[in-house]
Amino acid sequence: MGLVRGKGGLREFSDEAANDPVIQRVRDLVTPTPDASITEDQSHIEVEFADGRKVTRFVEQSLGNLQRPLTDTQLEEKFRDQALLVMPQAQVERLIGLCWRIEELDSAGEILKASLPS
Repeated sequence: MGLVRGKGGLREFSDEAANDPVIQRVRDLVTPTPDASITEDQSHIEVEFADGRKVTRFVEQSLGNLQRPLTDTQLEEKFRDQALLVMPQAQVERLIGLCWRIEELDSAGEILKASLPS
């Protein structure tokens, strides 16, 4: 998914994405190789192109863990990407605003109420 779409969010793990002909083609060309030295927060990929060129990338620590936390903007983008699958944008934006102001709210229940269907 990452090679074709540049990310691996919920939309990238949908039936629609899995059935995308471009993704199917890349999947058919991929040869996964287990490597016990790679931890759950790491990734190593090597791509060999038809012309023989190779590109290798190693990610020491995945984005979004304690050592590499998401920025506020990245966190909002991730929430939007997932929440927009089930609620309208105005509701998503209201929830984001409430979350950033949680210390000012009378109750965290305000966030729960704002997340319910209208």
